[in-house]
Amino acid sequence: MPVSSSAARMAARNAGNDHVKDGDDARDDGLEDCADAVDDGHQAATDCAQDGLDLFQYTYEALQREGDIFYKILAADVTSLILQSQSRNDVERATLGRMLCPSLGLASHLTSETQGLGLFGPQALAIDIMTRTCTPLLPANDVSLSLFPRLSLLHARQVAPSSSFKLLTSKHVLSPPINIRKYVDTTDMTTLSSTLPPNTEPQRQASQNPESAYNDDLTAPKRRKRRPGRPLLSFAQLRARKAAREADRRSKSRWKFASQQANPSASLPEEAQSKRRNGSSALEQLPVELLERIFLYALETNFCRASPFLASAVSSERIYRTLIRLAFFKDGSFPQVSVELRHQIKTAHDAIADALKPADYETMRLDETDRVNLQVTILRCRWCTKKRILTQFPALLQMIVWKHWVGAGIVLDPRQQPDLDYILRGSGEDYIRNFPYRDPLEGIGPDGVTYHALTVPLNRVVIYGQRPGIVGIKDTHQVMNIRVIPDYLLRGRRKVDGDGYQFTDEDIDLLEIFRDVYGDDGNGHDVQFSRDALHSGIRTAISTWHERALTSLLRLDEYMLRLRLENAPPPGYPNLSTGIFYAIPQQHFLQAIQLPMPDAMYCFLLLLRCNAESMPPDSSELTQWAMDLSSYRCPPEGNTSDSDVNLARKLGKWLLDFMIELPGSIEESRENPQEKAIFYKGSLNRHTQLGRRFLEEVCPYISRDFQSWENEDKHWVRLVSYNMRKQWFIDVQQ
Repeated sequence: MPVSSSAARMAARNAGNDHVKDGDDARDDGLEDCADAVDDGHQAATDCAQDGLDLFQYTYEALQREGDIFYKILAADVTSLILQSQSRNDVERATLGRMLCPSLGLASHLTSETQGLGLFGPQALAIDIMTRTCTPLLPANDVSLSLFPRLSLLHARQVAPSSSFKLLTSKHVLSPPINIRKYVDTTDMTTLSSTLPPNTEPQRQASQNPESAYNDDLTAPKRRKRRPGRPLLSFAQLRARKAAREADRRSKSRWKFASQQANPSASLPEEAQSKRRNGSSALEQLPVELLERIFLYALETNFCRASPFLASAVSSERIYRTLIRLAFFKDGSFPQVSVELRHQIKTAHDAIADALKPADYETMRLDETDRVNLQVTILRCRWCTKKRILTQFPALLQMIVWKHWVGAGIVLDPRQQPDLDYILRGSGEDYIRNFPYRDPLEGIGPDGVTYHALTVPLNRVVIYGQRPGIVGIKDTHQVMNIRVIPDYLLRGRRKVDGDGYQFTDEDIDLLEIFRDVYGDDGNGHDVQFSRDALHSGIRTAISTWHERALTSLLRLDEYMLRLRLENAPPPGYPNLSTGIFYAIPQQHFLQAIQLPMPDAMYCFLLLLRCNAESMPPDSSELTQWAMDLSSYRCPPEGNTSDSDVNLARKLGKWLLDFMIELPGSIEESRENPQEKAIFYKGSLNRHTQLGRRFLEEVCPYISRDFQSWENEDKHWVRLVSYNMRKQWFIDVQQ
C-alpha cells in the first residue's frame, strides 16, 4: 500500500533526528578527547617548568657556593631558556627572574669582539668569557653542548683566553635587580623543552664537585612519572555513557518542545536569545540590533558561521531584504544643486536611507568592486532564492526613481504629481497591477533641460532629455544592476548522488530574469561570468536534452560575447573579449547528433541557430548523419511524427549543401557576421543564398515553437522564456 505523506515525513524526521544524535555523540566524544589532551599538555608544561626550576636552583646554589664564573653564565643561559617556555605558572617564572637578576652584574662590560656579533648585555659578556676561559674546561663530548647551543658554538671557536677576563672577574660585584627582558636577546635561543630528550629529566646529585654534579644531572634517568592519560573504556561502559547522554538529550528536547508549544509565535530575537542558554561569548551577549549592524558593516558571511546564535541573529527577512537591495542597487553621489532644491535632494536621500535600513546609508556606500563581491557572496547563499529577489523589484524600482529623478533635482510638472506619488509610495501586488501606464513623467532639470521618465514596472526606468542645439540625453537604469552571473546558474546544480549536474526550473527562471533585466543597452564588459562553466552547462543540457536550459545558455553566450566584440569597455571596466570573432565549440554539434531522433534534430537546430559557421565542415560523423537525415524514415516503434520526418529530410539536404560551401564562407562570415553569416543573433540572414533557402525549405516544417526566425524588432537572443509580467504575481505569492 502506498505510504501516506505524513508517514513519510515522520520517517524522514526520525531519520534526521538519528543523524543529529549521532553527530552530537561524536561532538561530545571529540570535546572530551580535546579536554583530556589539553590537561595532558598543561601537565607536561608544568613538569617541564619544574624540571627547569630544579636545574636552575641547583646551578644557582653552586654559583653561590663556589663563585665560579662558569656557573654564572650557565645560570643566565638556563634561566633565559626557561623564561621563553610556555609554562602557565607565572609565579615560577617571576621567581626565576628575581633569582637571576643579581647574576647579571656583568652587563656593563662589553668587548669589541662581541659588539661585532651584534650581541649586547649579559649575553655578549657571557659569550666573551666562555670563549676565553670556560671553553677549555668542557670536554668535547659534554652533554651540555647539546643542551645549550651557545656553549656548543663557543666550544667550536676555541679562542685563547686574554687578560681582559682577569680584569672583569676581579672587579665583578653583584648588582641590584634589573629587567632581564631589557638586556637579554632571546632571538637565537632554543627552549629547554625542545632540547631536552623526551624521557629524561635532570635531577640534583649530592656531589662536592660542581662540574661533575652538573654532568651527572644531565645524564640521570627520569624519576618523576607523568600523570597517566585517560583509561580505555570497555564496550559496556561506552554503551552506558551513550545511553545516559541520549536520556539527557531527550529530556532537553521535551523541555524545548514544550516551550515552543507554549509560545509558538516567538519572534526571531527571542529564539536567538534562547540559543545562548548554555553560555556565550562577549560578542553573542550584544543585542540583536547591534549584531545586525556589525554584520552589515562587515558584509562577511563567515560571521554567520561563527555560532548558531549569530546565525539566528542575522538570519531575518529584513537582513535578506537589505542585502539584496545593497547588492543590486547602483548608487552614486547626489548632484550639487541650488538652495531651493536642497530640500528635494534631502527627501530623496532619506527615502533611500529608509529603504536600506537597518544598514547605515551614510557609511555603507559600496563602490563597484564591493557590489560585485556582495553579489557573488549572496548569490551563493541558499536563502537568495528567486522569490526573494523578485519581491524586491518594486522597491528597487522606487529607489531608482528617488535617486535619478527626485535626487537629480528635476522639478516635475504639478499635473503629474499623483502619478509620481503612486510610483514612489505604492507597495504590494496591487502596486504592479494598477501601475499608471500613462504618458512619461516630464520635468525641468537643474541645467534647464526638459527631461522625461519612462517607467517600465519590474524592468527599468529610462530618463531622456533634449535641448535645442545639443545631442539628446538618454540614461537607462535597469531594476537590477547585474554585475555577475554565478556558476551554478550556468553549469547547473550537482545531483544528490554527486554524479553530474542538473538544471532546475527555478535556476533557469533566475537565469532568464538576469538576461531580461540586463537590458538592450549593455556593452557586455560589465558582467562577469565563467564561459567554461557556461559551455559545461551546454554539454549537460545536450546530454540530458534540456531544451529550455540549452536555449537560454546559447542565447546568453551569443548575446554577451557579441556585445563584447562590438563595444569597447566603458572607463573603469576591463576588456572581457575572448577573441576577434564569435564561435562555439565544434564538439557540441558532434554531441548533439548522438541523441535519439527527433531530439538530435531539434538540438542541432538550436546550435545551428546560435552559430552555424562553428559546425565542423570535414566531420565524417556529421556527414553521415546528414545523409541519414536526407533519407530518413519513421521507425516502427519510434515517436517521430510525419512533420518530424519531413523536417529531417529537408534539413538533411540543406546540411549537405551547406557543408560543401562552409569552408569558403567561414572567414567572410566572421569578418562581417551581420551580412555574411547564416544566422546573426538567432535571426536568419536574407542576404545569403543559403539563408533564403533555409527560410523557404526548412522553416515551414518546423512544428515546435522556436519563435520567430525573422524578428526585425527584437533578436532571438533577447527573447526570454520567463514572462515577468505574468509569472511575477505567481512566484511572489508562493
